[in-house]
Amino acid sequence: MNVEEIIDHLHLEPLPGEGGYFRRIYTHSHRLTTDSLPPEFTASRDLASAIYYLITNNMYSALHRLDATETFHFHFGDAVEMLQLHADGSGETIRIGNDLAKGESPFAEVPSRTWQGTRLIPNGKHGYALLSIVVTPGFDWDDFELADRHTLVTQYPEWQNEITSLTR
Repeated sequence: MNVEEIIDHLHLEPLPGEGGYFRRIYTHSHRLTTDSLPPEFTASRDLASAIYYLITNNMYSALHRLDATETFHFHFGDAVEMLQLHADGSGETIRIGNDLAKGESPFAEVPSRTWQGTRLIPNGKHGYALLSIVVTPGFDWDDFELADRHTLVTQYPEWQNEITSLTR
């Protein structure tokens, strides 16, 4: 299948702000009340939610963070490289894919309040990657923050090139 066929078959739509294509595929039927959530949550949330997420050669997941934890699950296509910038000032890159011999993992966790952005590895043979992302507690736009390039470069100067390439 090509990218257009995948988008059509899975009924994906452009993901505003972040980039890529997505469709929410799961929302847990239970809601968590604010008294059962950490203090950064000011309203109730679904217990969990999940999306399909597709990126291509000409797009990337812009650096952003959530109040919730994200887990990424690789399905097929080219591997992706994720930049994570942690609250303690450290950072790391993680390769998500199915070639274990090349150090890729089909799973990655993004702890809450961690800046993260993702792009395809260079010179892949497919030109896209399909993943699913589980968010706990469930995703809510009130928990989403898109990164400001200048602010992150000031906080993480050693990651300037990566930050510049993953911000709009």
